[in-house]
Amino acid sequence: MNIPLNPDSKDPIWTLFDKVIKLIDSRSFQQKLARNKLQSIERYQTMLKNDIISIIF
Repeated sequence: MNIPLNPDSKDPIWTLFDKVIKLIDSRSFQQKLARNKLQSIERYQTMLKNDIISIIF
């Protein structure tokens, strides 16, 4: 049985997750990725988000 994810804004894990996702989506993070000569920034961001989700949950 799969338990649905119900985010609670007071839960520290969800607040950490929210901050990390906002950081990954930020323009400054995209610029840092571009400085490291990554070709597909959007793809790298998606892979990073998936990794973070799998680590936290």
